Amino acid sequence: MYRGNHLVLETSQSMPNIPFGDHFTVEVRWDITQVAGDPSQCQVQSQVSVPFSKATWWKKVTLLILLSVHVSLERER
Repeated sequence: MYRGNHLVLETSQSMPNIPFGDHFTVEVRWDITQVAGDPSQCQVQSQVSVPFSKATWWKKVTLLILLSVHVSLERER
């Protein structure tokens, strides 16, 4: 969706080639807004959710790993 100086991107990824990858998807929402008064800059916010489609004993471990990956990516920006 794009309106004015605001862009929202939503992605959904499945990873069937990793352990328990068929049990969940990773959904990310990117919210990009132009900084007021400076057309050369923007603010980016991302939100991550991990909906599980199957029960697993490893859900808590999987969520912690995915959260740590997201946090490290945020630090690189």
